[in-house]
Amino acid sequence: MTQYGVWFGWRTTCLFGCIVSLCLSCGGGDTSSGPRRAPESTPTQTQRSEPEPAPVSRATVLAGVDGPRRTMEDLPFDHSWDLSLPAPVHMTWMDDAQPGLLFVQIKTGQIHGIDAYSGMTRWVTKALPVLLRKDQPPFVARDRIRTDGGGEELDDRLYVISGDRLMVFDCAYGQLIWSFHIGQGGQWGFQPSSGPTVAGSARNARVFIGDWEGRVRVISFDERRGRAFVRWQWNLLDVPTAQPVPHDNAVYVADRGGKMRAFAFDREMRWEYDAQAPILHPCYVRGRSLYFGDDDNVFHVLDRRTGRRLGAQYLPSSVNGRPFAFSAEPERLYVWTGDGAEPAGLRGFRTISDNVTYTDVERHHLEVERIDQEWFLPGIARVVASSPGQIYATRRNSLVVLGIGRATGEINWHWDLRDLELPGDPIIDLVSYTDASDEIRTVITTSARGRLVAYRLFGHTR
Repeated sequence: MTQYGVWFGWRTTCLFGCIVSLCLSCGGGDTSSGPRRAPESTPTQTQRSEPEPAPVSRATVLAGVDGPRRTMEDLPFDHSWDLSLPAPVHMTWMDDAQPGLLFVQIKTGQIHGIDAYSGMTRWVTKALPVLLRKDQPPFVARDRIRTDGGGEELDDRLYVISGDRLMVFDCAYGQLIWSFHIGQGGQWGFQPSSGPTVAGSARNARVFIGDWEGRVRVISFDERRGRAFVRWQWNLLDVPTAQPVPHDNAVYVADRGGKMRAFAFDREMRWEYDAQAPILHPCYVRGRSLYFGDDDNVFHVLDRRTGRRLGAQYLPSSVNGRPFAFSAEPERLYVWTGDGAEPAGLRGFRTISDNVTYTDVERHHLEVERIDQEWFLPGIARVVASSPGQIYATRRNSLVVLGIGRATGEINWHWDLRDLELPGDPIIDLVSYTDASDEIRTVITTSARGRLVAYRLFGHTR
């Protein structure tokens, strides 16, 4: 009995203690008379009627909009290389004419040519007099020349506008080949309104540049005399701010008056097309078709040989960038559009060549190109890499990479590169480029101190 009495007393004591604790936690422990007073707050306390919500993580904000969050552990991107430059980065770009070569201008003026696969610096130019402007993009011209032994070798050249000078560099060694004073103080002085574009061979090149007086100027270099000069010019009657585009011995020049023109190598206008609205961005050429948008929300398709319209589509917003495509997708095109009835973003189009047969008269069939929008992604502002079937892009001023399916426009996942930052050297930008061949497959970050870090995709990902 004594044993059971001790056991019962222990059970009673525990039960009583639990009831007292419960009463105290519910406020029942206050035995003073009169109304209860709230405890006095200390300077570090804040009285709330409800518990403070937990902070929302970046992944929670993006979830459901930009797909599930991915990290290096569950993406087939691997650290490929990193490179520390002697100064912060001013501008980066890549060009399909020189695949695999990353151009970086640092803020001290030099341009570095870097192998995008290995991170090895191939060459460094001398410091340019003025940092390059992003609205006057550089141009890379690829040419093959015959050697004395009967073979061929590449003669690739980089054309840039630095302040009031057109400068031409060798892409193999970074050496300055020639330069030309295009500023108002020179003999042929003018103020460029576009970046340079090159037609013809490297040793007999024609450099097309728009100017703010409404002309296109064509510059050549006389190797025998060692001087450059304006070979010819054409009065367009309006300013060409879109960079001219060369293709198959023709150069396509657009202007703010709404005209698209095709010029031959030496001062011959082959055709002219009136879009009736300003054309502010370069065209894209594929096969027989030439694609561009105007500022009146119309996307045009022309026959690049004749200037005849093959098709057109009215968009909710104006085109605000050069269209692009990939070699593995001959019937898909990607178009940037700006704010309008819909927000700015990226659109995927399907383009199909077709023939229309006349039934009322005997004529040859009419060639057309049908354009159908497959998807639209608002907010997408730049492409930072690609692989077969996928685009890797970001929103404006964002360091979050989105994995986008090309066929559907579906965002499959997001990858926040800020998770990879080093202490004291934050990532500030990504290299933006499109790779028609899908071979580079590399996301490249730039840091505040001028450090480049590359992450290459091995295999495929969703």
